[in-house]
Amino acid sequence: MLRDKSLTDLRSIAQGYGIADIFAKDKVQLLQAIELKQQSMIPEAKITVVQPEYDARLMTKTPARKSDQAIIEEVLAPYVAKGLRLNFTEETWSMSFDKRNDSGTLRMPPRILLKCAERVLNGW
Repeated sequence: MLRDKSLTDLRSIAQGYGIADIFAKDKVQLLQAIELKQQSMIPEAKITVVQPEYDARLMTKTPARKSDQAIIEEVLAPYVAKGLRLNFTEETWSMSFDKRNDSGTLRMPPRILLKCAERVLNGW
C-alpha cells in the first residue's frame, strides 16, 4: 500500500511515473499525484456488443418482405438511369458508381436498398 511507503520510496515511484517537482512535494502531495497518475493510466472499459452466432438454418426461413431481382430493378430504375450499375448473384446484389460500391442480400427490404443506392450515388 502506498500510504505505508517512505518519502524516498514515494519519490522513486513518482519519478517512475514522470511526475514533476518530486522534491518540492510532501508525502501527501506525492500520494495524490501518484494516485491520479495511476487512475489516468487505467484503460477505459470497452463496451462490446455480442453478435449472435451464425446459424445456417435461418437462411431457409422466408423473410417478411423479401426482394427479388425484378423488384430491385424496378425500385432502382431512376438510379440506374443516373449511372448506377447493378449486379446480381443467386443470393446477393451489388451496386457501384464511380469508386463507391455496396452489396447485400436479396432478403433486404426495398426501402433499405433505396438508402444504399442514395449513399452510393451521393457519396455519403
